Amino acid sequence: MKFVYFGSSYFSRIVLDSLVKAGKIPSLAVTVSDKPSGRGLKVRATPVKVLAREKGIEVLAPPSLNDKSFIKRLVSVSSEVFVVVSYGRIIPKNVLDAARIIPVAVHPSLLPLYRGAAPINWVIINGESKTGTSIIKVSEKVDAGDIIAQRPLHISGSDDAVTLSDKLARLSASVLLDTLNSIEKGKYTLTPQDESKATFAPKIKKEDGRILWGKDASSIRNLVRGLLPWPEAFTFHKGKIVKILKVEVYDEFIKRKPSVIVKIDKEGIYVAAGRGIVIIKRVKPEGRKEMDAYAFSCGHNMNPGETFG
Repeated sequence: MKFVYFGSSYFSRIVLDSLVKAGKIPSLAVTVSDKPSGRGLKVRATPVKVLAREKGIEVLAPPSLNDKSFIKRLVSVSSEVFVVVSYGRIIPKNVLDAARIIPVAVHPSLLPLYRGAAPINWVIINGESKTGTSIIKVSEKVDAGDIIAQRPLHISGSDDAVTLSDKLARLSASVLLDTLNSIEKGKYTLTPQDESKATFAPKIKKEDGRILWGKDASSIRNLVRGLLPWPEAFTFHKGKIVKILKVEVYDEFIKRKPSVIVKIDKEGIYVAAGRGIVIIKRVKPEGRKEMDAYAFSCGHNMNPGETFG
């Protein structure tokens, strides 16, 4: 069974690599155009484009999905299935209709929960203990298509958005492989999503990372975990941004105003929250590299009683 793979991100690369290793090689890979990224804004190909070239898979990066030469090539492949995994663009209906059987998409949440661009971040930020992956038929309404397959995944207390993304990519690849086999055999079902249960996971913005010290310590830890590797949680110290990369928490009650530093030792910087204490372990000061929080406190002559803002 022939299929076309639409994807761009590192998550998508993991899924594609797993498919190829299982013998499921797409006739064509479609990704977004090369763009500036990283320090120095060097123009780079997407992770999917890099992998496709390594594996000898034809790869296209059309500036527009309505480009006539792109559509002509897509139709000429005569593919039964289109697979969409973290592609980064909404695919128009006239393109989706070129799939002879069905266009399917991977979404790393248990739909209809956490529709949107950032489900992995938000399940951690919201303190969820379970998530999963869904394979759906692509519909005109984003992430709202009929469900073909789902599989749950436990969220560990030590997971952050990086580790959870990796786990979900590998789980998604496994479920997608089973789904492609089912489609090839004509043995799959479509189950409509329950719109009344839909929740949303909007795109993460830099300002979402600001720590509100009036929240409980566990919520602050969830924010820190959920915003790795970008944009990273942050606070202010003496007017400068300090990114907070790793914390631990004590849930014990303390009579201190939220944001006040209550203690500093080699274990970290202890900060009062709305409930409990946040122990800052790793930081990235403005304009500097990641460092140990205790070293940061020594370098800035930090003392108990000072505040973060």
